[in-house]
Amino acid sequence: MTNQGDVLLEIHDLKIYFATYEGLVRAVDGLDLTLRQGEIRGLVGETGCGKSATALAILRLIPCPPGRIAGGEILFKGEDLLLKSEDEMRNIRGDSISMIFQEPASALNPVYKVGEQMMESLLHKRRMKSEARDRVLRVLEWVGMPDVSRIFKQYPYELSGGMQQRVMIAMALLCEPELLIADEPTTALDMTTQMQILELIKSLKEKLGFSKLLITHDLGVAAEICDRISVMYAGSVVESGTVDAIFSNPMHPYTQGLLKALPKIYEDTERLGTIPGTVPALGSILEGCNFSPRCGYRKLHCDQSKSELIKIDEDHFVACCLYGQGK
Repeated sequence: MTNQGDVLLEIHDLKIYFATYEGLVRAVDGLDLTLRQGEIRGLVGETGCGKSATALAILRLIPCPPGRIAGGEILFKGEDLLLKSEDEMRNIRGDSISMIFQEPASALNPVYKVGEQMMESLLHKRRMKSEARDRVLRVLEWVGMPDVSRIFKQYPYELSGGMQQRVMIAMALLCEPELLIADEPTTALDMTTQMQILELIKSLKEKLGFSKLLITHDLGVAAEICDRISVMYAGSVVESGTVDAIFSNPMHPYTQGLLKALPKIYEDTERLGTIPGTVPALGSILEGCNFSPRCGYRKLHCDQSKSELIKIDEDHFVACCLYGQGK
């Protein structure tokens, strides 16, 4: 058992490529990320930047073909998951690492009752049926479900979106994993339900002591629940730090642009900030910084080589030539 603050997950120079008819797509290209025991780490970025691909790679669920993990390391408690056999990964998935998928309505099987779906993973591990049922009912209570015996017998379509998401959280926690990966867990939920789900995850984390990787495009969600944030752009992390560091002292031009685009209730602003240009196609090959075509601080050096993450302050890292030399 690791202690509070020990490194639980380390990702080094991860590369995930997909072969398409239009060429090779570098969905993730040199990602670095660290998650400590007992913390919630946010992985924030626009749609298509490689967040979900990173999550699937941790569980070794990248569809092959057309995808493949082309390089890097994913160390979980010091052991490289990329070197594990498929049998070893089956024992890790669900037990040590669980995932809450983005769309509960799609992830839940509509023709099986909630209880049947939840019990399945426990029965595969040779639990007694009565024991598995008791466990499912207990975990449904953890996530704040009313009348759990009734929920157990219902089909997913009979539940609201918020209740479906609670079922997904309960399924992920059945075996009390050490690491919980949540991929956009509040997508398509109204604001009130979003806050309820976020508060639920925070309280369960305190109760059960798991670590969490939260994948989101919403900086507000990350600020509400995370201890540290990694900002991702076009396949790699461009800035990483505590929530305070990212919001009070953003250093990468992309992070600065994202924060300027957020509405602020204490400012009377007619127009929000924007980032000029568009995200580069993941099939394109840039010699230098992926953000340089959109950057207001662009220099010749930015187009010639990529910058690695450098330490600015305790727990604050940035990949930008404004603060250090590239590779």
